[in-house]
Amino acid sequence: MKTDISDSPPMPFLCRTKALLETSARSRLLLLFLFYVIYGVGFGLIGSKKVLWNDELFSLYISELPHFHNIWAALKTGAEQTPPLFFAITRAGLELLGNSALTLRLPELLAFGLMCACLFHLVSRRTSPAFGFLAMLFPFMTAAFNYVAEGRAYALVLAFTAFGLLCWLWAAEGRRRVFALTGLAVSLAAAISCHYYAVLSLFPMGLGELARTFRSKRIDVGVWLALILSMSPLLIFLALIESARKFAPHFWAKPRWSSMAYFYEHFLLAPSAVPLLVILLAVVIYCSFLRSEPGSGETRTIPNIPLHEAAAVIGFLLIPPVGVILAKAIVGAYSDPYALPAVIGLSILVAWGLCIALEGQDAPALALGLLLCAFLVVKEAQTYRRVVAERSLKDSTYAFLEENAQGRAPIVIPGPLEFTELTHGAPVSIAGRMIYLADPGLAVQYTGTDDPDRGLIEMKSWAGLNVLPFQSFIALARPCYIYATNSKDQYAWTVRAFQAAHWKITLVKWQDNGVLLYAEPGRDEKPLTGGK
Repeated sequence: MKTDISDSPPMPFLCRTKALLETSARSRLLLLFLFYVIYGVGFGLIGSKKVLWNDELFSLYISELPHFHNIWAALKTGAEQTPPLFFAITRAGLELLGNSALTLRLPELLAFGLMCACLFHLVSRRTSPAFGFLAMLFPFMTAAFNYVAEGRAYALVLAFTAFGLLCWLWAAEGRRRVFALTGLAVSLAAAISCHYYAVLSLFPMGLGELARTFRSKRIDVGVWLALILSMSPLLIFLALIESARKFAPHFWAKPRWSSMAYFYEHFLLAPSAVPLLVILLAVVIYCSFLRSEPGSGETRTIPNIPLHEAAAVIGFLLIPPVGVILAKAIVGAYSDPYALPAVIGLSILVAWGLCIALEGQDAPALALGLLLCAFLVVKEAQTYRRVVAERSLKDSTYAFLEENAQGRAPIVIPGPLEFTELTHGAPVSIAGRMIYLADPGLAVQYTGTDDPDRGLIEMKSWAGLNVLPFQSFIALARPCYIYATNSKDQYAWTVRAFQAAHWKITLVKWQDNGVLLYAEPGRDEKPLTGGK
């Protein structure tokens, strides 16, 4: 005779485990404590060890300028297209806590943590703390993980946007309305003051407010006024925006229609595919074999989501196509991280969906949350190992150059990204010899963009970088070393330009992660091929 597993009496171990999970799931403090311990320890270590990359060095050099008018003047060159508030926040952190990789990234670490707290509250208010716990963990299952410990504006935009969403919901419910409307306007204005593309964050709340207007047949003037006022930074920083537009003709990141699908696939779905499949399998197993029968006395709830709130969440998921359309129609520049606020909508939607599938049961929700915690710990450990290896690799590169680039000949770094990253923290013995040869015209010819070259030309005056005109260096006919790394810098063109100028290029020595060449005037009978 066949026995249905679901008809069997529950095992004592499962009952005790379920009871423990249900008790723990009701403790907001316990869930938040667990999350922030995992988050703080993991990303604190990553942020302290990770090598500063090109864009973060722009953040550092501008934030270190002596006065705010110097920061404004640097941004007025158009070499950096980020608004001033981001640099003011970064500068404050550096002045208070000192200059280090961790302190540079600390505002972003705090901001991402704040976004997670907002997600926890946004979902918990309609469901329970256990599902809020799931919502605050899910962003780490997406490509947003890569922007937590990064000294750029993306995490700040996410934090201000999530808090703005919370303020909008409070205003819609009439709770602390003056505070809510003020918070809505100020938080979204702060997001735009950290990154111009944060204006996309207005779309979901605007869509939600339209749904609310449709349902109530009444226009909420206060909310619409707050949304309009939040765009005021675009007028305040209009001079900076116009300066940045001069880089648009050959900007490195042009908008493409394919960017819409690319974001959904590579930023949201691909990184989260394994966690989502595991969650789906766990839900199926629970619903098939472990869920209690109706009438067992357990409370089962389905979240009651208002139309305007659901519309706003869907609006977040529509940010990628809205961003591409805006870039195509007006701006002319677009990069996939600009649409990162879409992660907010996906995280809320996943938590709501799990609440519906699990009928609001806290025990399985917390079990899934602990599963996501395990995924997060594994990702943090893998990332920490990688950043430590990258730092070791950079140190070995310096030792390689000190040993093999003998004499006093300059060392040309052919890629603009490689140059900024290698010159920062270089030993005194070689730091003064490292140079970058810039030529916007040749950069466009070889790579299709002059943005990195023009940026370094503008940047050298306030960052102290050794950037020289390529043609002037060629005219001096001074022999030099060229060091090119194996990590592909798509903007590197210098070696090809040396060959075109009929310089002789010979191999000095290979290294695991790069090659050292020697260049001098004279025909190279066997020229190297390719850009590096």
